[in-house]
Amino acid sequence: LSALSLLMTEVCVFRITLRLTGEHRPALFAMALPFLLATFSYAAEARAYSLLTALFAVALVCYQAVVEPNARSRTIPLLGLFLSLAAAILVHYYAIFLPLPLLAAEAVRSLQRRRLDWPLFAILASFLVFVFNVPFIPGLRELRAHYYYMGEANWRAIPFNYVWLFAPVKSYDLVWIYWRSVYVGGALAVLLFFWALLRLRPIYAGPNRSPVLLAVAGGALLPVIDIAVAHCFTHGYSPRYSLPAAVSISVGLALLCAPWFRRRWLFVAAMAMLMAACCLNGYGYFHRFSLARTESLADRSVNADLRAALAGVADQHIYMQAAAEFLTTYYYAEPELQNRMVAVESDRKSV
Repeated sequence: LSALSLLMTEVCVFRITLRLTGEHRPALFAMALPFLLATFSYAAEARAYSLLTALFAVALVCYQAVVEPNARSRTIPLLGLFLSLAAAILVHYYAIFLPLPLLAAEAVRSLQRRRLDWPLFAILASFLVFVFNVPFIPGLRELRAHYYYMGEANWRAIPFNYVWLFAPVKSYDLVWIYWRSVYVGGALAVLLFFWALLRLRPIYAGPNRSPVLLAVAGGALLPVIDIAVAHCFTHGYSPRYSLPAAVSISVGLALLCAPWFRRRWLFVAAMAMLMAACCLNGYGYFHRFSLARTESLADRSVNADLRAALAGVADQHIYMQAAAEFLTTYYYAEPELQNRMVAVESDRKSV
């Protein structure tokens, strides 16, 4: 399902870019970018983040179809917009912020038209009711804190999140070694991206393109929105929560490069470098995955570590606080050790 979600994301990114530019070259470039971004790594994992990204891409496609002035019927796009956003919210609780870029774009469109598009505005505004759940999210903090490590949510997480979208495997090592360069470079790159994207607005002015461009720019701001909410309310954050921003970044980069792609040799050179980078990224990811799998399959090391920890306490239980580590260790442990392993949800229960 995760791999199919990546393919769906690519198709949607291609369609959005093609309808904005009317040219196939930037659309093909945008379609290939998800193979290079963090979306590729999550396409091989049995988690919901790839599906979440695909649902946001579908929502953008539906919104683009709804605002087209010559649309034959808006019933199917409106229904698709509602179902995709509703499904995204069911997939992950941070998805309650996905309607915000579309709602902001629709607000600007309504001001330009001087009237509301009531069916579209009602669908987008109906999802604002979930924002009222934000103050209650800290109630899950204790459980999440013992399930996996939650990153600190502060201003430094914003440039790091954008760096992570392009280098999900090496970003933590880069920050650890060159943290000043990563933070400053990431912040400057983000500001330059949005500055250039806003300068494109006169080029893509029109009743069917300007709102979509604003929605794309708003989608690229999802890391900023999520980290701000995490800092004020949830006090815990992981960069993968903003993975849907990769959709907007792919479209935005293709729009910035579209004028250059009118020259064939520049387009061919850019696609060649992009394909080479995608191949290297794929090789690096699967090589790392195969090494990790080889090490985890060597259950001798797992059982040796457990036996070393249990030396002299042969009759006692093994308490593990991290649920994710517990599942993996329990699977590869010997039966006699499995019978003694116990997962706990908090420090209070373990004490």
